[in-house]
Amino acid sequence: MATHKVIMRQPRDKIVNSDVVFVIKEGDKKLGELHVSKGSIEWKPSNGRFKRRMRWSKFAKFMESEGVR
Repeated sequence: MATHKVIMRQPRDKIVNSDVVFVIKEGDKKLGELHVSKGSIEWKPSNGRFKRRMRWSKFAKFMESEGVR
């Protein structure tokens, strides 16, 4: 079973439009970054291409329908 590591980067100062960034790793391999803001959630894969953004209301619906209890 793979071991996952989550590192959180938070802005040092209170900056209104700064995301909290979670770096997600599986073993030594970086899977990507999860950017969390007040308006949306965004996934940036490790290859740095084609970020995916989802509004919070859509994310809530997605987790309710696709998430595992």
